[in-house]
Amino acid sequence: VGSNPLPSPFSTWWTNGLPRPARARWGEAESIFEKIAKIAPGYEDADARAGEVRKWRTAMQGGGRETTHIAGRYRLLGELGRGGMAVVYRAVDESLGREVAVKFIAENVEKNELVAQYFEREAKAAAALNHPNIVTIYDYGIHEGRPFMAMELVVGTTVEDLTAKQGRIVIVDALRIGTQVLSALE
Repeated sequence: VGSNPLPSPFSTWWTNGLPRPARARWGEAESIFEKIAKIAPGYEDADARAGEVRKWRTAMQGGGRETTHIAGRYRLLGELGRGGMAVVYRAVDESLGREVAVKFIAENVEKNELVAQYFEREAKAAAALNHPNIVTIYDYGIHEGRPFMAMELVVGTTVEDLTAKQGRIVIVDALRIGTQVLSALE
């Protein structure tokens, strides 16, 4: 992900900071990412993460113009993950009383019209599908200029986390995961 290989204490700090927002430990996450950004500028996206965590922490504490309520319906609880194009948050759909995942276009590409078109197409394509191995899309909209989609929250672990924890995936598990992915593509 990052292009700045550093000694293991940094990767340990980094890894330690990642789950904090998902557990609503915003202050701890902000502090970790700010320290990394200060000590090792350019490491991963620590500076951007610190800024985003700061924004959501402010919102969670009632300050600032940001809101933790999306479209008057979804209350954000914490960050689940991010990629180059999007950020996914755990949220509660207060209308239906269930936990969901809310995916936003990442701030660094939110002004890119092509990315917005792809994001909308992704939401519509996924919403047209019904399969046990594909998340269900519940909603699509725009909040404060940022497109979002609300979807089924799937609790579990990622393949990346699984391999980091246990090393190589045993063949039986790899086949099971591969079969599930392929069944979603048929």
